Amino acid sequence: MHASWGSDGRVHVSRKSEQSSHQLATTAVANALMMVPDGNGLTAGDNVMVTFLGADAGPTAAQ
Repeated sequence: MHASWGSDGRVHVSRKSEQSSHQLATTAVANALMMVPDGNGLTAGDNVMVTFLGADAGPTAAQ
């Protein structure tokens, strides 16, 4: 996942690319992990819990 600040002042997350259990490259460049609850998945705009990764853990500036 990649986290960044949105124009609404909230942290927005997006996936970098499609990911399967064998694709670690996407995870290697992620700056956050997102907890997805059991069930039917998520829709755009749902609130989620995010854990930031790395020494500078936190969202990047909006691009």
